[in-house]
Amino acid sequence: MKQIKSKKGFTLLEILVAMAILVTTTLIVLRMIDFACASSAVINKSVLATIIAEKKVEEIRNWACSRADGTRYNFYAGNWSLYNGTLAADLEHPDFTVKAENFRQFSYSPASNLTSPFELKDSVRKVQVKVSWEQGGANKSITLVTYIGEPLRLPAKVEVTPSGAQTVNAGEQISFSAQAYDANNEAIPDMVYKWYVVPETSNGTVIIDPADSSKSVFQARYQQADGTWRDSPAGNCKVSVRVRRGERNEDWGYSGEIQIVP
Repeated sequence: MKQIKSKKGFTLLEILVAMAILVTTTLIVLRMIDFACASSAVINKSVLATIIAEKKVEEIRNWACSRADGTRYNFYAGNWSLYNGTLAADLEHPDFTVKAENFRQFSYSPASNLTSPFELKDSVRKVQVKVSWEQGGANKSITLVTYIGEPLRLPAKVEVTPSGAQTVNAGEQISFSAQAYDANNEAIPDMVYKWYVVPETSNGTVIIDPADSSKSVFQARYQQADGTWRDSPAGNCKVSVRVRRGERNEDWGYSGEIQIVP
């Protein structure tokens, strides 16, 4: 008698388990793709926002270094309130909002072992640009911060105040101040001044203000070799001041005649 061989196959349970595994794997892959697309969108928005912020920073830098009326730089003669916190949509990408702010930045000059640093009060501006946008129901933003320095201006003249002739009693003192101006007769801030006495028929001592080198005090007395002080003799002298920017760009200013009387 012939035996009938049975054919083996998948049971219904095995098919259901396989389908469950396939569906689960497919959902995981789709979720990963969705997450990758969302992350890519966030990155693309962030990159675009950074480009917009950098463009705004360069706009402000170029504005500061251009001349307002053909002669004076916007850095010190322009209207910085144009970039003082006003919100505006980017022209090319209106879904991004740009906010630019600027602040006076106090800084210090470089110094060596032979010189002391001094405070720069009006030569540096801190510029902050914030770009905001909405994505996925959330507010996002990036902020760029940079510093813009005053364009180089060379001194054309130095004025000393008081400028006229002065009379001082021996042993007494006179206060002086100096201001450097560029070729457009605009005051140059944050310059370093060096003061000297120009002896003629008399002499004296000039003391520089340690907090502000543009100020000094002339004393109608001088220090002798042994360290003692002596009143200046009757006669005349002057005070001179030197201002320098770079190694070869310098100018001098002079006071009027200082007459020392006993």
